Amino acid sequence: AFKNINHLGALVDDILDIEKLGTDQMTFDFQPADLTALVRESVASNQSYADEYGVHFQMDGTQDIQVKCDSRRMSQVVANLLSNAAKFSHRGGTVKISAHRQDGMARLSVSDQGVGIPEEFHENIFERFTQSDSSDSRKVGGSGLGLNISKNIVEKHGGTIGFDSTPGVGTTFHVDFPVLQRVLLTRSNSDWSGAQYLIGK
Repeated sequence: AFKNINHLGALVDDILDIEKLGTDQMTFDFQPADLTALVRESVASNQSYADEYGVHFQMDGTQDIQVKCDSRRMSQVVANLLSNAAKFSHRGGTVKISAHRQDGMARLSVSDQGVGIPEEFHENIFERFTQSDSSDSRKVGGSGLGLNISKNIVEKHGGTIGFDSTPGVGTTFHVDFPVLQRVLLTRSNSDWSGAQYLIGK
């Protein structure tokens, strides 16, 4: 009963988020943040997903990257990706998480060794209430809203979300968004000495 109550609460939260995103009522507090530190914190706080499904979360190939984001909302995206990866992984598998620069962007990647996404679901995987396989979805549960919410949050950050998947081998979801470049200012060219952050490649 306790587990069902938690699932119901999570579903209600997802539906409320969908409503806020659809009406532009979701608020964002964009601040400079260390993406790698944020991801590490999210992995630690969502360890229960790995424990529940018998998989291992592994940080892999991380770099120090400054981004401008709403840390709470970005942590929500990471949690959605981690929970999906854990749910659809084979017991004993490893979910690899990385944060690095790629093509001038900050890239967050979450890779599993699970069942993969059938090709016929690729086109609409980010739609509401979409789950890649009905039998697997019934087995692991889920509202089918997490990826849609994540896509909307990522786009509010000026980013994109995509994936690569091979059935029976695994899936990698990747989130790309602008990095922050630190620009040093000195008293020779301004009245202020310090650092500012600019969005850019």
